Formats: sequence, structure tokens, C-alpha cells
Amino acid sequence: MKISKLSSMPQIFIIFFYLAIYAIIWICAGYFLNLSVPYDVVEALNWANNLEFGSPKNPYMVSLVMLHSLLLKKWVALDLYWYGAHFLAGSLDMLGIWLLGLRLFGLPVLAFFSLMSLNLTGIINFDILPYNDNYLLVMFWPYLFLFFIKALYDHQKY
Repeated sequence: MKISKLSSMPQIFIIFFYLAIYAIIWICAGYFLNLSVPYDVVEALNWANNLEFGSPKNPYMVSLVMLHSLLLKKWVALDLYWYGAHFLAGSLDMLGIWLLGLRLFGLPVLAFFSLMSLNLTGIINFDILPYNDNYLLVMFWPYLFLFFIKALYDHQKY
């Protein structure tokens, strides 16, 4: 089977279009189909309201993300903000997977298949959803590996 290389501009447009559609569909599905938000979201909102940025057992970034919801609560419902933040982080995670796959394999088609393998597992769509602590951490995992590989093989600035 011959895999041809495409020019980079359509690839980037297709990936961003796919990730935007993914985020919009899952934000709407989460917001309209799940009528209650998990307890962890209430906990993170409480931390943000009191300017306590997490605890030793929970990441400090969670309440920092929820702090923005307090500024936007006149315009955006808090549960919509949480679903939006979750699936935008998932989109950034999948972008990182695509960049990592592109760096490792060198072929956009294989990078897209690695992105789809993450999306189709259901982990970022269903399993992580109740745990607001984890979705922010998962967002950074592919970038951690990408920068590690780039530091090893490309340039030490990474």
C-alpha cells in the first residue's frame, strides 16, 4: 500500500477542522445529555472561589482553569464552561497526539490514525469526564513526550 505525502497546509486545516467539530459535538453532547456535573467540578469551583489552587492530592491547575468560570458566569453557564474546558483540553491533547505521531512516523496519515486511536478508545470522551483533575494532565502528556523526543533528536532547547 502506497502512502503519499500531502502538502502541510491542507493537513493542518483538516486537523483543526476535525478537532473543532470534535469539541463542538462533545461539548453539546455533554452539556445537553448529562444533567449533573461531577462532585470534583464543585470542589474545583470552590477552590477557585476561595483562591485555593488545589491540594496536595489534586493538581493546582484545576482551580486555575475554574477561576475563569467565575469571571464568565454572567455569560456562560458553569456546567457548559466545564464541559467546554474539558473537551477543548481533549482537542489540545489530540493535537499533541497528531504532532507526536507526525514527529515519530513522518507521515500525516499515520499521525492521523494515532489521533483516531486515542479518540475512539472513549477514554477522553467518557472515562475521564467525571474526574476534572485528570483531563488537564492528559492534555499535556503528548507534549511531554513530543518535547522529550525533540530534545533528544532535534535541539536541546526543547
